[in-house]
Amino acid sequence: MITPARTETPQEPGGRAKLAAYAAILAACTVAAYLNTRSAPFVFDDVSSIAQNRSLSHLATALNPPLGTALSGRPIVSLTFALNRLISGERTWSYHALNLLFHVLSTLTLFGWLRRFPGLPAGERSGRRAAWAAIVALLWALHPIQTEAVTFLSERAEVLAGLLFLFSLYAFVRSLSAPRPAGWLVASIAACAIGAATKEVMFTLPIIVLLFDRAFVTGSAKAALRVRRYYYSGLFASWLIVGALIVQAKGRGGTVGLHAGISSWQYLLTQAEAIVTYLRLLIWPHGQVFDYGYTVASSFSAVAPQFLAVTLAVVVTAFTAIRFPRAGFAGAWFFIILAPSSSFVPLVTQTSAEHRLYLPAAAVVAAAMWCAFRWLGRPALWIGALLAFACGVLTFERNEVYRSAGSLWGDTVAKRPANARAWANLAHAYIEEGRWADALAAVARQRAVDPTYERDAHATRGRALLELGQDADALVELEAAAAESPGALDVRNNLAIAYARTGEADLAAREYAAIIAHGGDSAETHNNLANVLARQHRIAQALEEYATAIRLRPRYADAEANWAATLTTTGQVTEAVKHYARAAQLAPNDVRIRIAYGDALRLDHQPDEALQQYRSAVATDPNSAEVHVHIADVETERGDNEAAEAEYRTALQLSPNLAGAHHNLAVLLMSGGRVSEALPHFAATIASLPQSAEAHHEYALALAQVGRNEEARAEEITVLRLRPDFPEAKAALEALRN
Repeated sequence: MITPARTETPQEPGGRAKLAAYAAILAACTVAAYLNTRSAPFVFDDVSSIAQNRSLSHLATALNPPLGTALSGRPIVSLTFALNRLISGERTWSYHALNLLFHVLSTLTLFGWLRRFPGLPAGERSGRRAAWAAIVALLWALHPIQTEAVTFLSERAEVLAGLLFLFSLYAFVRSLSAPRPAGWLVASIAACAIGAATKEVMFTLPIIVLLFDRAFVTGSAKAALRVRRYYYSGLFASWLIVGALIVQAKGRGGTVGLHAGISSWQYLLTQAEAIVTYLRLLIWPHGQVFDYGYTVASSFSAVAPQFLAVTLAVVVTAFTAIRFPRAGFAGAWFFIILAPSSSFVPLVTQTSAEHRLYLPAAAVVAAAMWCAFRWLGRPALWIGALLAFACGVLTFERNEVYRSAGSLWGDTVAKRPANARAWANLAHAYIEEGRWADALAAVARQRAVDPTYERDAHATRGRALLELGQDADALVELEAAAAESPGALDVRNNLAIAYARTGEADLAAREYAAIIAHGGDSAETHNNLANVLARQHRIAQALEEYATAIRLRPRYADAEANWAATLTTTGQVTEAVKHYARAAQLAPNDVRIRIAYGDALRLDHQPDEALQQYRSAVATDPNSAEVHVHIADVETERGDNEAAEAEYRTALQLSPNLAGAHHNLAVLLMSGGRVSEALPHFAATIASLPQSAEAHHEYALALAQVGRNEEARAEEITVLRLRPDFPEAKAALEALRN
């Protein structure tokens, strides 16, 4: 029986304090490099997998994530997102904090494992081994290639699986020197089992552990399996978990596997190009891309140099791992861990992705620093420290790209202009930012790049056109989008809005009812449905829908205000005032609500209270001409003509063409006998409202008072042309003729 080698790491004086200092430095530097990600929004898969994932509302349902999301087949990751949902809802700070915590713990675990790594350059003192391990861990943690795995929230699976992968290895190494190794071996198996429910890459862990055992501990795979047969039985049993979850996830919705739509040969050629790109980015991290798209190699000749280079590297690695196990371990680590995603089994949604390098990068960094340490000695540590600092700066800069969806996708299309999916997502980001014209331009580029890629194009164009006021064109696009994706509730919601704006109230109500019936039971939907019902004069039903909206969201100011407006139209003014009061309390800075509240108070014969609401609105927005007109109207009713005139003139300074202010000021001046001053304001009213018979008639009366009878007659003739049944105009015209 072979006795396992013991890997006790001797401690020099003050060793524990130095280890604690190393750990603190590793954690602090990693946090500093990712500090600017704390408010990065949900992007790409985050929206459907996290923000809109109802299963995350409860811990129990989180363990069965829905198919077709980034969490399907990964219940442990889903559970962590459910915890985030409990902590911060849809605010992303806790999600990023937990991703970063996992990354920090992975860094510390890698440091602990490397420090105890048998057979590597430790010199005569454990302090030199610890310094080497710390530099490797720091370079790995701060390398910009890790940003996608850490900052893109949906890739938490990569980081958490990486942590469990490294901890399983760490626990195995600890077992080699522990007086009672069973506990550490059980911990290693447990980490592997949990990792198997985290991400499929854990499939490679038992192989990596066995290669490590063979190369650095027992010297023989057979001996390792014999000595630790129960341990390896536990590790390899995790394959059952991985297999069961893959079956449950149905090949991740049919996007993974030999029947996913791309041939194995074509995918293999594509991965040759991808692996060369990965290695280049590890050496020179410039030109990182968030989404490489669906692109695949068109032919062997297109990627022949990369394919031959990777094939040679794999052959050399295999030969070295067989003949010289220790020398070949790093290469085996790199290629084996990459194999599930970067070999011949197609992953059609992402043919290339930088987050796949999360664990493989450790082998490249460790091997490079091992060679540097052997050749240069201690200076290699200083070189490594400088490189780590540079990597930290680059990582911080790369994370700035994640500050918004628009900046992330803008960076992507700048580097991959042929990526139709990136253009589609940029268009959607512009929609969220309110950049409607830019969204239309991005959709046009999407269609120009790939006319067959129509995903969300109709929906995006429809939403942008809707916001730009081109309702008829928006309706065409949204009907096409709804036909393509009848279950997309956001599309149906926009379609309902388009129907309402184009006068199709019945169709709008039908759409809102369908949204509610299919799970879109939101306060906004009930509020919108109520608005449509109110326009159809179905008041009782509208009021019920407003009540439902308030029940679903008790602090919904818009629903309260709309409820009040509907009550006002039916003469229930006193009841409307109560709802306006609630709306104003919930949204104290909403000028629109303040004005409507004041109008309701005037109808309820409370002019003083109405004036108070208008003045509150002016305090919020002193440049609102409309509010000054309302204040002037109340002052007129109160008999304070001087104050009313001042308010009307203020309104006209802010908005010189405001017809209501001109008209009311003209009437006020007329009532005070200042007819000549009133005339220009009547003229301005007509210029703004040329089809208003009443405005022409009032102007005619004013002209007659100052003796301008011919002009007055012309105005009355215009009145009768606009409205032949205007008796006052007929009488005035007859008087002017006499």
